[in-house]
Amino acid sequence: MSAPIIQISAVSKVFGRGGDEVTALAGLDLEIARGSIVTLVGASGCGKSTLLRILAGLDARTEGEVRVDGQAVHGPGPDRGVVFQSYSLYPWLTVEQNIAFSTRLAANRRRGEKAAHAARARALMQLVGLEKFANAYPHQLSGGMQQRVAIARALHLRPPILLMDEPFGALDAQTRELMQDLLLHVFEQEGCTIVFVTHDVEEAIYLGNRVVVLAPHPGRLDSVHEVSLPAHRSRDMIASPEFLELRRKVTERIRATSTMTNDLSALSQFGAPQAVAGASLPDLPAAGLTQTTGDQR
Repeated sequence: MSAPIIQISAVSKVFGRGGDEVTALAGLDLEIARGSIVTLVGASGCGKSTLLRILAGLDARTEGEVRVDGQAVHGPGPDRGVVFQSYSLYPWLTVEQNIAFSTRLAANRRRGEKAAHAARARALMQLVGLEKFANAYPHQLSGGMQQRVAIARALHLRPPILLMDEPFGALDAQTRELMQDLLLHVFEQEGCTIVFVTHDVEEAIYLGNRVVVLAPHPGRLDSVHEVSLPAHRSRDMIASPEFLELRRKVTERIRATSTMTNDLSALSQFGAPQAVAGASLPDLPAAGLTQTTGDQR
């Protein structure tokens, strides 16, 4: 068995200092296999997005170690593409220019590769179905189309890892399904490893080879669920007994670790709200009548 492409060892993240400290992650261990899609789910406050930012090198861990292909992560790198929920496109650049933006950075410029970068941008536009919109600007595109540009841009330098933080969260249901299928198509064509954060359990199972549930306060690993569905996914699988059973198990774990469950239990102890003794509603004027003061004409 090949070594995992991502190794997360005893990672903790603390924000603030002194009495204002908040532990977002505590002692997290996780390994992610090369060429897989791992989805991260969990109740609010479990540190999903924080973990993704640490993997991207955008946030520094407080303790522990993160390795990508055996190399310690100390900051962002071309081996990790990142896609956020907000599209973060440059409004003054066209679709093609946005996709190829990374080649404008000095660190990514190499003599004689301009034609190759342009060809790569055109190939990615075709892959995500935007070849007819190469010269369009972001404000001329729908939300789903803008997110396709963001995905293509993240893939432009052929990173072996794609990190995605709720990329479809702001899309309507129909567009979201189309983008999920597009992502699976991109995954088949590019062969990269994907770490995908979502609040949607159904999305996590449909896309993932493994679903990782994180528990909140502090964020920590709760459980890992293997997805036994065929590699080629189709919408009819969502109604299959295997899918429904896994959705039940994952949802159960999220609810069991959620502070919302404890909050609701505490509220139930107070019972139904009671009317204040002696209080009554003020009399209202009859429909269609108004009460006035002063001269009436």
